[in-house]
Amino acid sequence: MLQSLKTLRASLRENGRIAVIAVLAVLAAAALVFGVFAGRWSARASAGFAANLREDMFVRGQGFSFSEIDKFSAASLVTRMTTDITNVQNAFNMIICAAVRVPVMMVFSVVMSFVISPHLAWIFLACVPVLGGIIVFIVSRATPVFNRVFKKYDALNESVNENVRAIRVVKTYVREDYENEKFARARTMCATILSGRSASSRGTRRS
Repeated sequence: MLQSLKTLRASLRENGRIAVIAVLAVLAAAALVFGVFAGRWSARASAGFAANLREDMFVRGQGFSFSEIDKFSAASLVTRMTTDITNVQNAFNMIICAAVRVPVMMVFSVVMSFVISPHLAWIFLACVPVLGGIIVFIVSRATPVFNRVFKKYDALNESVNENVRAIRVVKTYVREDYENEKFARARTMCATILSGRSASSRGTRRS
């Protein structure tokens, strides 16, 4: 009798484990499905936001005064409407995907860590401000770099724009080598800023 009770208890315990594994598998599959739909809808929303933003910027550019036309070059406007809006679109997409999920996961992870092991939870909780400080440091160092490189993107777009619009003039006066060097300087400057190298150590590759 005692042996049969032990067998029954072991069977119930094993069935309970199987039930827990099944529930976890179902929840993981549901999370995967909802993640796919969330990614699709967030991509659609960010693409629509970027399209509306480009349209508004184009309409705003059509109403520029003469002083504003002198202030903003065509290359700068192209950069604003392509690279900058693409970056805003990607950021908006990540915010939609992570703005709700990450805070909820963080709160529940802290709560469950205290439930499982309060001593280890304090270590986990102490790491949060450290990671936050590292992120703030990285952002503070990266923001000036991106501000400088976006200005170099204007020079890069200006070089391409001039070559496309005046390709016949360039070929007539045999200025291909000069234009290639001009484009190479702008391209290398962007790469130099992003890689963090000094201007004296870079090597300009001839096209």
